Amino acid sequence: MTAYGSHCPRTEPAFLNSTIIAISNSMFSFLSGFAVFGAMGYLAGQQDLDVTDIKFGGFGLVFGTWPSVLATLPGGSHWVRLLFFDLFLLGIDSAFSILEAVIIVLKDTVWLKDTEKWKVTLATSVVGFICTLLYCSDVGLIWLDTVDWYINFLLLLVGIFETGAAGWICGMDKQIEAVGAKSVYLFGLANLGAPILGGVLWFGLKSVWPGFVGYILFYVIFAAGAHFSMESGGCWNDLLMKNILDLKNKIEPTIGYIPIMWCVLIKHFIPQVLIILFANLLASGKFFTYSGTYIVFLINLGVYFFSHFLIISFLHRLCCVALSDSGTINYPVHCWPLFHRCLCP
Repeated sequence: MTAYGSHCPRTEPAFLNSTIIAISNSMFSFLSGFAVFGAMGYLAGQQDLDVTDIKFGGFGLVFGTWPSVLATLPGGSHWVRLLFFDLFLLGIDSAFSILEAVIIVLKDTVWLKDTEKWKVTLATSVVGFICTLLYCSDVGLIWLDTVDWYINFLLLLVGIFETGAAGWICGMDKQIEAVGAKSVYLFGLANLGAPILGGVLWFGLKSVWPGFVGYILFYVIFAAGAHFSMESGGCWNDLLMKNILDLKNKIEPTIGYIPIMWCVLIKHFIPQVLIILFANLLASGKFFTYSGTYIVFLINLGVYFFSHFLIISFLHRLCCVALSDSGTINYPVHCWPLFHRCLCP
């Protein structure tokens, strides 16, 4: 979506586009869910089994249920062929998105910005083709399922970093000027530390009430500390919403209307929920033993992808600092300079 969005005019209504994309994607997911589980119910009825006895999971929900159901229709083999042709087209469509995202990033680098796009596309496609040959082997689905599992961790981290950058880091300097550094840091700790503690208690102790008590106490204690350390002339309005409202006012003339609810959610709801979901995923006990197996090579691969993302993010930050200190930082053509400044002040 970021790659596609980079090709839109700067004055494109971002809020409207985001709403349409989110609703369309969610509705399609709901529709697909009804189709898959409806197919499982049909199979259970055909085999005189309970739905829980149908042994399909993961990618088998699509590649197992739908072909089995379509094969029972008149001319079933032709319906199955159409299904896999449809899945083939969906795969090509997904490949467009994945390839475009990588090409955009490569073209924005100093080394490849003057290289013709078809050359970057060809090189990326060849490398991608070679790397994905593994998925065509007999253990391809195992590899795909393992990588897909660890990508869940990365996507949650990306969401935490993005909402944290927009809701808490961007404009923090002005907020510090208004209420003081100690107050800002304590309030940030109250909001982002409380869900961490709550997640540990909820999913570590497997008990609901200790999590709620710990969450509330942690928030109240550090929010009180932020209040009593607030510099004279500061107010709670500045502490709660100043930086995110400044961001809203700064980008609205370019991308159009942004509701105030977006500001509330991006700072006081979405990061906290994502942190709790990340804690829940970690508490599953499958970070090092996914699928209940101890296939060291596959597990290390997943951990590698996870840690590699963190290392690249850290190096990106160091590069931003180095470039900023030298005064030669150049914002990528397709990146939104505002958020780039948030991450690389």
